Amino acid sequence: MNLKIIIFIGILSVLLIGGFFVSKQDVIDIISKNLEGITKFAVWSVSTATYNNVNFSISSQEGTSTGLFINSTGERMYIVGSGGDTVYSYTLSSPWNVSSASYDNRNINVTSQDTAPTGIFFNGTGDKMYMVGAGNNDRIHQYNLTQAWNLSTATYDNVNFTITNQGANPSGMFINSSGERMYVIIHPSDFNITIHQYTMSSPWNLSTATYDNIQFNVSVSGNGAIEAGKDVFVGNNGTKMYVIDNDAGGGAADRVY
Repeated sequence: MNLKIIIFIGILSVLLIGGFFVSKQDVIDIISKNLEGITKFAVWSVSTATYNNVNFSISSQEGTSTGLFINSTGERMYIVGSGGDTVYSYTLSSPWNVSSASYDNRNINVTSQDTAPTGIFFNGTGDKMYMVGAGNNDRIHQYNLTQAWNLSTATYDNVNFTITNQGANPSGMFINSSGERMYVIIHPSDFNITIHQYTMSSPWNLSTATYDNIQFNVSVSGNGAIEAGKDVFVGNNGTKMYVIDNDAGGGAADRVY
C-alpha cells in the first residue's frame, strides 16, 4: 500500500498514514525529530567550524598542556599537562564560553601514577576521573571524587589498565556515555597512529576492561596524513569520530580530522 498522508489544517485532529490514525502532534514530533537529525548532521561536521576568536590562557598553571575535558553542562573545564604532571580545574561562569573561565585553585598531582600524562576523561556524574599516560608503562588510571567535579576531593582508586600490548605512547582517550566503551589513540611512531577499542563489563570500572581486538589505523602516508595524532573524540551517538593532529606530513600540520 502506498503511503498516504491526508492533512486538513486546522480542521482534523488526525492523519491517515499508511492505514494508521496518527495525531497531528505525533506528526509534528516526527518532523521535529527528522529536522533535529538534519541539524545534528550539520553540527557534527568540522567543515562548518569557525574560530570564535575566544581563548583562555592556562600558562600560570601549566606550560605543556596535553589534555582537555569539559563536562556536559559546559561549566567545568579540566586541563592536564606533562610540565607539572597535574590536572587543573576551571569554572566557566557562562557555560561553554572559555572567555568566562577562571581557575578554581583545585588540582591533583598524578606524578605517582604517571610522569607523562597525555589525556583525561570524567564520567557523566563527575565522581570518576581517568588519566592516560605514556610515562609509566602506558597505562590508564582511575580516580574517585567524593564530591562531584571537585578535584580537591579526588583520590587514586589504585585501579589501572595497561595497553602496552596494543602499542606504546598513548596520547588520548574517550569513553562513551554508558561507560562501557573506551577508545584509546596510540602513537608509537610517526604515521603509525591507531585507535583501539575496549569494553568495560562493569560500566566506568577500569578493572573490568578488556581489549576488543578492534582497531582503526588513522594514518595514511603523504600530503595531509595524520602523523602525530594526539586525541580522539566520538560523538553523534557513536557515528562520528574526530582526531586531532599536531604535526601532519606534507605541511598540513595542526588539524582536526
